[in-house]
Amino acid sequence: MEKAYISVSVTYYPDFAPDAYYYKNDGINIEFYQLDFDTACTRMRELLGRGACSEFSINPYNKAIIRQEVIFFNYL
Repeated sequence: MEKAYISVSVTYYPDFAPDAYYYKNDGINIEFYQLDFDTACTRMRELLGRGACSEFSINPYNKAIIRQEVIFFNYL
């Protein structure tokens, strides 16, 4: 079993498509790439089912920009 840090984040912008990113670090390999919105939502649900935590934040300079991040830090 390997210990891993996995993060899927989606940033919502007014009048623009959201940005979604995937990050994984297992101590040996690091993966980082952009996701489409539907894939990001699916991965977030999978991580939440494994016990990940979800965080929301609002941009302090523009309250219409919202970021959601699901973080999983445990053994795979």
